[in-house]
Amino acid sequence: MSGLFWYADPVADLPGVDMYVPKAIKYPWAPDAYVAFPTMFFHYESGSETRKVLGPEGRLKRGDGPTECQLAVSRDGLHWRRLPRPAYIGIGRHDGKNPKMIYSTCNLVRRGDELWHYFLGTENYHGSSSVPNARWDLYRVTQRLDGFVAAQAP
Repeated sequence: MSGLFWYADPVADLPGVDMYVPKAIKYPWAPDAYVAFPTMFFHYESGSETRKVLGPEGRLKRGDGPTECQLAVSRDGLHWRRLPRPAYIGIGRHDGKNPKMIYSTCNLVRRGDELWHYFLGTENYHGSSSVPNARWDLYRVTQRLDGFVAAQAP
């Protein structure tokens, strides 16, 4: 998945996925490096039969599906490589809450050898049937400087 694009990839992404608000920035702590944090929206009520099983009737009032934040990288700001799995900031437990909709901010804060990345999240699902005026919270994730991707071994 590389090239000049900001769209869902038909090979890497399941049907019923949209990509938007990539939040692309020049990475200030490395020469010729750019990072982006696209939001992926998973339509549970549309797409393939595999997707539809994720949206049983009991979920219809909770919205169309979650959003997550993925990572994309570039050396020139024109040609990008998106790293979809694992999600850079995924849904699930954050500060004792369970946000289903996540949107990255467009900046990184350096504190010593750490990067702080802020994002907005709500426990509501994305979609037209979502709860109006749902509460949004500001969260922070912390990583080591330049630590966007890592390999782990036993």
